Amino acid sequence: QKKITWSEYAVTNRKSVWVQSGTAPQVYQHVDGKGNEANNAKEGYMLYCDGSQNPGLVFNLKVDADLCPGSTMYFSAWLCDASSTGSGKSAPNMDFVVTGIDDKGKEHALTTFTTSEFGINASMERAKWYQIMFPVKFDAGDTYHTYRLRIRNKSTSSDGNDFAIDDIRIYVQKPPVIPIQ
Repeated sequence: QKKITWSEYAVTNRKSVWVQSGTAPQVYQHVDGKGNEANNAKEGYMLYCDGSQNPGLVFNLKVDADLCPGSTMYFSAWLCDASSTGSGKSAPNMDFVVTGIDDKGKEHALTTFTTSEFGINASMERAKWYQIMFPVKFDAGDTYHTYRLRIRNKSTSSDGNDFAIDDIRIYVQKPPVIPIQ
């Protein structure tokens, strides 16, 4: 089985299958808030990335949706710092970028959510799953039928910067209905 190295990724159910060597923590995919339990490995898959020092695209998802004015779209994901131990290791740092695509195919920036550094370098536990969630509200002038969610690696070091992403979900809250008589 191929081991992943610097700037590569794997869709897997546990990290230990893919790491080359070192003091990297065991990471299992996230399941219903439990995370990191060996029996979770059979439940599904996660995206494991050995991040590079070159910031760039990690994930790109097209979403087709016709939303009413006043709707809110919530974006959610579970993130885990999977870096090995040692001083000077870089913590993962990501942007979640949401754009709307108009009828002419032009993209318009709607929001950017930045995780900042997370994991051991941010006084959080390594190999523990953390949920992020952020909203995007649509006003009367927003007439997009297609959206994009892009996740970008912002770290500028490959020493550390190993991370896992799981359970990317999008929820829509419709606006309240106000009857007029």
